[in-house]
Amino acid sequence: MKIKNLFLITAGVLMLTTTFDAAAKKLPKEVKMTKEVLMDKIKGGWAGKTIGCSYGGPTEFKYSGFMNDEIEIPWHEHTIKWWFDNVPGLYDDVYMDLTFVEVFQKEGLDAPIESFANAFAHAPYPLWHANQLGRYNILNGVMPPESGHWRNNPHADDIDFQIEADYAGLMAPGMVNASSFYCDEIGHMMNYGDGWYGGVYVAAMISLAFISDDMNFVVNEALKAIPVQSNYYKAMADVIKWHKQYPKDWHITWALFNKHYGYDIGCPDGVDNQFNIDAVINSGYILIGLLYGDKNFYRTIDISTRCGQDSDCNPSSAAGILGVMMGYKNIPEYWRKPCEEVEDRPFVYTDISINKATEYSLSQALQVIERNGGSIDGDNVTIKVQKPEAVRYEKAFEGHYPQVKVNVKKTITNIGQIKFKGNGIVVKSHYYKGAGYNDNTGYVGEVEIYLDGKLSAVAKQYPKDWHITWALFNKHYGYDIGCPDGVDNQFNIDAVINSGYILIGLLYGDKNFYRTIDISTRCGQDSDCNPSSAAGILGVMMGYKNIPEYWRKPCEEVEDRPFVYTDISINKATEYSLSQALQVIERNGGSIDGDNVTIKVQKPEAVRYEKAFEGHYPQVKVNVKKTITNIGQIKFKGNGIVVKSHYYKGAGYNDNTGYVGEVEIYLDGKLSAVAKNPIKGNGAAPDLYWKYDLPEGEHTLTFKFLNKQDNMNIVIDNYLVYSSKPKVVNHVDE
Repeated sequence: MKIKNLFLITAGVLMLTTTFDAAAKKLPKEVKMTKEVLMDKIKGGWAGKTIGCSYGGPTEFKYSGFMNDEIEIPWHEHTIKWWFDNVPGLYDDVYMDLTFVEVFQKEGLDAPIESFANAFAHAPYPLWHANQLGRYNILNGVMPPESGHWRNNPHADDIDFQIEADYAGLMAPGMVNASSFYCDEIGHMMNYGDGWYGGVYVAAMISLAFISDDMNFVVNEALKAIPVQSNYYKAMADVIKWHKQYPKDWHITWALFNKHYGYDIGCPDGVDNQFNIDAVINSGYILIGLLYGDKNFYRTIDISTRCGQDSDCNPSSAAGILGVMMGYKNIPEYWRKPCEEVEDRPFVYTDISINKATEYSLSQALQVIERNGGSIDGDNVTIKVQKPEAVRYEKAFEGHYPQVKVNVKKTITNIGQIKFKGNGIVVKSHYYKGAGYNDNTGYVGEVEIYLDGKLSAVAKQYPKDWHITWALFNKHYGYDIGCPDGVDNQFNIDAVINSGYILIGLLYGDKNFYRTIDISTRCGQDSDCNPSSAAGILGVMMGYKNIPEYWRKPCEEVEDRPFVYTDISINKATEYSLSQALQVIERNGGSIDGDNVTIKVQKPEAVRYEKAFEGHYPQVKVNVKKTITNIGQIKFKGNGIVVKSHYYKGAGYNDNTGYVGEVEIYLDGKLSAVAKNPIKGNGAAPDLYWKYDLPEGEHTLTFKFLNKQDNMNIVIDNYLVYSSKPKVVNHVDE
């Protein structure tokens, strides 16, 4: 890669050493390690990144504040495999990184920036924010570094390069300036200023984690790669300062950090919004995790996750840094074991797995080591350690301060003009596509934008991105008020949201079988049922014989096998449905004449109107975690309540006796219901108690367990309270 005018990389005086004394708080001239140790640290970096992303995945952008410790984040030995199997797009942190690793591997360390830009812009994966604007610019002839400059990219300060800069630190162990060198042109494809510094800093910490096991030293020393006059440097330095002042409670540092650095002025989506994808705020959350985690793997990723915002990317970066420091073999088995299950599986959109990424990064690291004065002698590696030097100073959006965000919701043909007073503007839009519009023609919308009467830009917008519709749909319909599991939770099994995902797959799939099921799946939530419904509709439209062989052939292998819990196979289901269809056809005026069928087509009529939960608005979900015999009473204020519970069964308890627990529930002193739930089998209700349409006001629930057995109990998990009025969020000025 040809990069000019970044800085001069200096070589220190050779001084042989085999160990690094972290307590000395100074860098050695050189460090020696075996290739095996080097590879183990590199693998620790890739594995840590994957583990952290998987752990934070369920929480991503769900919390603008920090997550309370009471909120459980699920983890089990197959967690990573589950994400690989069901939501592989979670790992954008990794597959973006691997794009650059692959170009280095194919074209060498001097690969031109055009190769990275081309691979990045034409990759099959979806992108967002600074990455997507960088891609758009490159596709329209605006090449790096201009593609990432803030005047061409309103998202220049966003997190994007920060989440995909690991490659640079992994290929430059102990050589921070070399790491910054390999961050320069690539990082400016999509970012500038603080957005670029986020990647430089993460890569610098990774680089130093190869040669020091002192986290405080690593975060301080790596910060020397950032210009001291930058806002980014000041923010990270403040986190380090507050950690020293309040070493026991990360929440205090979190609060101080958000108070001083929590306002986003760049990203149009983040201005005056709880959403914040700015590099500074999310880098701070990485740093809070690293410092307060104190090299404890769980604490590091848990704190980085609970800080909120981009809470899969932040623990991914933190765990990548710590993974290098610890080495793969020293990552606790509880976290490492799920990784082992997928370490040879390629990440989506790539053919590169954790093990292959390790192999590629090792190869590149050995080349960078030799290029920067180190040496390889058989299995032994000598690294010439570099003293960090600050990269050049950049500041995005200087002299630009957000004033007002105006909602418009008008078509571009009807808006007329936008008048504004200020020194800058960002306009956001989306495509509207009416019924029957075919967006599979390769159409590119072109709009000339005139500023003060002069042509300022020509925007070329592509209408084929389902992600825009997904985002708008979730914005307007993504909040579940009914299902107690879905209220105030990322989990959403509501019919509206999942029906929308079916529809998005059908419309954007445009009768392409793969695209239809792939989009319905990638929309998320109930992502096996939704593509199942979408493919069922498209399968009828196409007919079985016209389903592409790639998809049909695996089905043929099982078409006579009964589905579980039935004696009905695909072929038998087809036979039954055909028989029933012929009867319905005749019953509705059609006819059967030998092999010929005449159907009387019906004009659709709307079914009767029904509305669930009318006048009921979720107010608060209260975690309880007490047994029903110890809870006493539940007091609540509202017009409805749902109580969730589960059975606790002690060691040795026999749940094969047919036992049915019976609980009397009293509302305001009167018997309201008797819950009868089998301890085993399919007859139990998913919720212990529910009551709606109560008089708005204060109410009390009490419980009487009629037939409790030894060594078992019923645990009240939580209860959800409804009110007749929507929840009001009050904002109080400081």
